[in-house]
Amino acid sequence: MGSVSSCFRFFVCRCEHVAAWRWWRTASWGCVFFLALTALAASARADDGAPFSALDLTGPFGTASRWTLTATRGGPTPDPSGLDPSIPGVMTMCLQTSARPGCARDLLDAPPVHPGDDPVWSTTRKVDRVAILSLPVGKRLLVETSGPHSANNSHWILTQVLAYDRGADRFRSLFARAVGSNHNQEIRVIEHGPLASDIVMVEPTADAPYGYWITVFGQASTIYRPELRFRSATHYGDGNPLAVIDAEMPNILRRLGKPDPLPRASAACPMPHLHDGALWCTRPEETR
Repeated sequence: MGSVSSCFRFFVCRCEHVAAWRWWRTASWGCVFFLALTALAASARADDGAPFSALDLTGPFGTASRWTLTATRGGPTPDPSGLDPSIPGVMTMCLQTSARPGCARDLLDAPPVHPGDDPVWSTTRKVDRVAILSLPVGKRLLVETSGPHSANNSHWILTQVLAYDRGADRFRSLFARAVGSNHNQEIRVIEHGPLASDIVMVEPTADAPYGYWITVFGQASTIYRPELRFRSATHYGDGNPLAVIDAEMPNILRRLGKPDPLPRASAACPMPHLHDGALWCTRPEETR
């Protein structure tokens, strides 16, 4: 299973792809225009030392007081992997309201440090994406960050989803999970289609045949809870260029009792079909 990096995604009406086709999301001009308006819906590379422009959340969320989100980078620090003398400094996220001093940093934490770990490994080094999502359950603030790279290039990737509570005039954390990066792990918030508002997480299995654990989270009350977990049909290194979540979407929908039609043939996916229970857009090597 290949890893796919993307900018926009789709299910039924939207698609996200850079190097590979994401079959349930479509990159529309409306999405592009919306992200342009949010100003901070962009990523910072590790060598970008400049502070981010403030993202004003007041209008999009209709907040009672003025809320802003900023990200600033500290000075260079020693490289924990030892590969370089130093690396760009820690990114500090600040979610702040004009009604109270200070930052609500507890809402934008990095992954916790486990006993025996060097705290430097849990620091935020990069902001991958910040976006305001209009979901069926309401507007949500999505923040995706990542940590320093180890010697084998692995690093944690943290996905956080927050909602605004008008009664308390504050943002509340609904979801915060981290995955690694070296084995096609992914956390994706589904924005459209039958799974809109759900979150899908992919993690590698620890035993052969090496595949993936697929977990679907649904919003229950004020937090997200697991609704489905199963072992994938696709497996590591099977040659499928689709991302794991894309290849497993038919299985996810079937297990949740939702419509699961295959996508129509297109230039991006000329041969949509199931192979060993997973979606493929091309003919597998062993069948050619």
